[in-house]
Amino acid sequence: MLSTLPPELLRIICKFLDKDNLLKLCLLCRCTSSISSEGLYRCLTSERMPPLHRAIRCARLDVAARLLDKYQADINSDYASKTPLLLAIELRYPEAIEFILRYESVDINCCDFGGNGILSLAVTNGSLAIVERLLRFDSVNINY
Repeated sequence: MLSTLPPELLRIICKFLDKDNLLKLCLLCRCTSSISSEGLYRCLTSERMPPLHRAIRCARLDVAARLLDKYQADINSDYASKTPLLLAIELRYPEAIEFILRYESVDINCCDFGGNGILSLAVTNGSLAIVERLLRFDSVNINY
């Protein structure tokens, strides 16, 4: 329904939403290109969870791309002992893993609070396809 509204009307509606409803609209609506980028960014950064983590958790790679490319979000930011890459692996979200691995600055050997690296987490989750994909990277430390 919202996607059928003109972008001008969506922008006006966004001005009257509280933070929680704006966040829900931005993360659930597939027409976020019509929604104010500044409003989206302000809304996401006011949350406890970092914006990039929230975008990955909500399966919004379009929002994640905007956060990384337009707002220079930290691809290695840590929240609850997880980077966005560790979170994507935990969620068994191969599209997000592929997306994150495209960025040269990603720390492919990051570890969670228990010292578990990306490969260990993928094995623990039983994600064979993800393990195989990660093993294609020469720089992956197989000891974590």
